Amino acid sequence: MKNEVKIRECQKKDIPHIYVLWEKLVENERERNVYYEKDEWPTISSNDMKKHFSNCFNSGDNFWIFVAEYKNKILGYSELWSCKIDDFSLLKNYAYINNIFIDKSIKVNVNPLNLFFKLIQACKNKAKEKKCDYIGGNVFEFNTQMKTLLKL
Repeated sequence: MKNEVKIRECQKKDIPHIYVLWEKLVENERERNVYYEKDEWPTISSNDMKKHFSNCFNSGDNFWIFVAEYKNKILGYSELWSCKIDDFSLLKNYAYINNIFIDKSIKVNVNPLNLFFKLIQACKNKAKEKKCDYIGGNVFEFNTQMKTLLKL
């Protein structure tokens, strides 16, 4: 259908949109994270972050961004990394969901839960396709909305 949400892999032309969403994600975390004062957060220049997202496309076959698109507007994204061995947990063939963000300030008639689940599914499907044995991620303690969603 023409007005359905489409989940697809990010393209280079999407990087400016992803960066704007990433900035909103960081601001949201800064406002809600009780462990840091706002001025303690490390600052990352916009050029550095745009370069980071662009470089990820050239990092080989271990990084993907998925976008949730509705009527040609990107509403959210997820990032997935994979590695042969995780340095921290020593898990082999591990995939990690780094970020998921849905911009609820964009007023559309779309359920954000639907976007969340579709972005998670895109990450899970890619991890399976790449023959990852594990998939994981972390959620900040203050992110009660995400913790509730993950329990569903």
